[in-house]
Amino acid sequence: TILSVSGLLGLRTFSAGWREVPEGSLVAIDLEAPRAERTGLLKLVEISAKDASPPSFVPTNAVAFERIRLDLSQTARVLEQMFTNVFPQAEGVLKFLLQTAGQDPHGSIDLRHELLSSLGDDIIRYQWIPSSNGAPAAASPASLLTVGSTNAANLLKTLLSLSILLPPPFNEAQEKLVAGRSVCVLPMPSSDPQASASRELFLGDVPGFLVVASDVALLGAPTNHVYTNHPLCTQPRLAQAG
Repeated sequence: TILSVSGLLGLRTFSAGWREVPEGSLVAIDLEAPRAERTGLLKLVEISAKDASPPSFVPTNAVAFERIRLDLSQTARVLEQMFTNVFPQAEGVLKFLLQTAGQDPHGSIDLRHELLSSLGDDIIRYQWIPSSNGAPAAASPASLLTVGSTNAANLLKTLLSLSILLPPPFNEAQEKLVAGRSVCVLPMPSSDPQASASRELFLGDVPGFLVVASDVALLGAPTNHVYTNHPLCTQPRLAQAG
């Protein structure tokens, strides 16, 4: 059944609480399940107790910061197992699609292996107000998403290969050379059908992370000394909170 596949049958207790605090709203959810019986969704929410403080590339002028230490490779495996348990016939179809996407002039590439072996255990999203050389700060904050990776360059190539399996316009992703670096350009559907300019999402890589941004100029922000020389993690109040 779907309940057994989801792992929810292993849940013993569930409680949730919500209250207002000076900074906003605080929601707390508590789940109790024996570790040996955690499968499916319960396995996914089992987040490891690892450092979740701002890394050195998050700048002092950050206005929002989120970090989740989630084992992405394990998450992908659990979701794959759940899907094939519910739809056993889909396992062969999924294998065929991955083999088709992995065709290369020099031979076939095992995209499943490449993806799982490249995923890390870190998801970071932050926003900051860009400014430079004393110029006024931008009206709206810049936003960046980084995904931990054991081999970010390989993960970028793998995602580009997998994009052909997506519906339009996502399957029109292209690899381009921008300022000497390889960048994946992913077309995005526009929320305004009358807009003349199409929206694009840019994917790049820096050591240890895949970077996703709406502006190609932001892809190098995690290694830009303008930000790394003034990291958020050095702020006294943040250090006291940790």
